[in-house]
Amino acid sequence: MIAEAAQLTKQSANLLQELHVSGKNDNSNKLTPLNTLKTMFDDQLLPTYEMVDYVESVTNLCSHRSQEVRTLADEVLESIINKISPNSVGLVLNKLFECLKLEKNWKTRTSALQTIGKLTDIMPVQISLYLPVIVPELSNCVSDPKLDVKNAAFKSMTMCCDIVGNKDIEHMTEHIIKAIQNPSEINDLIHELASVVFIQSVTSSALAIVVPLLNRGLSASLTATRRQSAVIIENMSKLVDDPLD
Repeated sequence: MIAEAAQLTKQSANLLQELHVSGKNDNSNKLTPLNTLKTMFDDQLLPTYEMVDYVESVTNLCSHRSQEVRTLADEVLESIINKISPNSVGLVLNKLFECLKLEKNWKTRTSALQTIGKLTDIMPVQISLYLPVIVPELSNCVSDPKLDVKNAAFKSMTMCCDIVGNKDIEHMTEHIIKAIQNPSEINDLIHELASVVFIQSVTSSALAIVVPLLNRGLSASLTATRRQSAVIIENMSKLVDDPLD
């Protein structure tokens, strides 16, 4: 049993190296390790923690010039996120954030954003805990010049906002995202948010959605907007029960 596990681990390491080493245009050298990985993941032959190692490499292949490779990479990536342990979400997110860097192909960035959106459906509790690090990453993408990236970021951020569960701000989440995307809407939204009576306890996930907006409000040119931002901060702070939040 130990020997079999060692053999699978060695095979896994070889596959990971193949995904890295193979050139971008060699379809057969990409399809072979991807097919093997898909079989291993589907049959649960690898421990779930080892699947995390493949997230970045597989996501990068979502921008391969071959449609066949891109389709298979999407399937493998979905297989990974459907089987990983909830305890691995932070590690997976770090891998996906690497794929959101500007130097990455737009298809890779789009796939990474879509995967983050899918994770909100699969593990909403875990994703809500990581919103303070997710939102800044998505905020950088909602104004991307590439329309596909921009749309994927907007959709993923909307899905993230939907799991916050704060009834005081849930009716405004779409407007908040649009304001992050279009700074000219900041003044009006801050004014609207200042009229909200906060009742529900405020957690880190709710703060993750509102803080980017308040940061921009505090640096606005209008004195009234800066003042209203300070009032919102004061009102929300009174409802934060846990100092860690």
